[in-house]
Amino acid sequence: MQIIDTIIKKAIRQHVFPGAVVIASYGNDLIHSAAYGTTMYKDLGSQPVQINTYYDIASLTKIFTYTVALQLVEGNMLELNKAVTYYLPQMKAREIKIHHLFTHTSGLSTKLSEAREYEEEDIIEMICNCRLHFSPGEYIDYASANTLILGKIVTKLFNKPLDSVIKQQISVPLKLENTCFLPKEDLHNMIAPTEWDKSWRKRLVHGFVHDDSAYALGGVAGHAGLFSTAMDLWNFCLTWLHGGYPILKLHTVEMAIRNHTSGLQPFFKSSSSIEKNTNCTPGYGLGWMLNRPFMGDAPLSAYGHSGFTGPIVINIPCSNICIVFLTNCTYPQRGSRQHHNVVAEITNAVLKVYSK
Repeated sequence: MQIIDTIIKKAIRQHVFPGAVVIASYGNDLIHSAAYGTTMYKDLGSQPVQINTYYDIASLTKIFTYTVALQLVEGNMLELNKAVTYYLPQMKAREIKIHHLFTHTSGLSTKLSEAREYEEEDIIEMICNCRLHFSPGEYIDYASANTLILGKIVTKLFNKPLDSVIKQQISVPLKLENTCFLPKEDLHNMIAPTEWDKSWRKRLVHGFVHDDSAYALGGVAGHAGLFSTAMDLWNFCLTWLHGGYPILKLHTVEMAIRNHTSGLQPFFKSSSSIEKNTNCTPGYGLGWMLNRPFMGDAPLSAYGHSGFTGPIVINIPCSNICIVFLTNCTYPQRGSRQHHNVVAEITNAVLKVYSK
């Protein structure tokens, strides 16, 4: 679609991001698949973005963690209405239930960015002992601690490391050969860097996870750490759009994409809340984001997710549309989230032609 070319090229000229990959589909048919720009503008080492360029997908890792957790729900090994303490006895707040972790309504107040100097056990202990912002289920407050804890529960119930679980339960059956934690060094020339970290690691973040707490946890965590390509993410999202087979059952998908936070307002006192300064009331399915500005004029049935480094995925079931957008908007330094407006423009352009 030529309009998408125009939108992306304009954003690159305005330095919203150095490059991007955009995939859009209608049904099973690709209606747009293209790579744009470079990995680091004109800086030394920059390369043209390819359709198979790897990106740090940041919080899109969460939707993989949610998926394997939902597999446990299907297998009656994880119950949404059970207390987190049933699975993690060290959790101090006994009123937090599993569904609160999925819907970011737990009230956990921990800022994981403050835990980057800690060892893994200390990070988990800090979360388990933290005070709550509010009573679970009272507000929405997007917090990576929710998915980090859910990832620990997944690891415990599968009795395997999280990277092994996601590979076995998602990557292998869907043939996602370019999705992984801890990418090997020979892949680094295919990975777009995320940021010049001048305050902590004091180097270019390239080939290892951008998220501070996930880095402190060894690069594998429930909330961040995965690297992937646009085609792999498209295959993953298309599986959700078409009912979940072979990784989930249809009724699980239908349950996960409906609004589980209707009537709840965001808890804006937390600086971690990504829903600040928006004109719409956000919602959550079981992990999926609903009613977000980056979804443009998509209907309320649309669901998706965004990540801090720039990736965004959107599924629009009623129109059978899937959109995957990968970029490294944090390069060379993190700033405003202007790329959300870019994705909203792309979504509207696709809807104008293909919406039912």
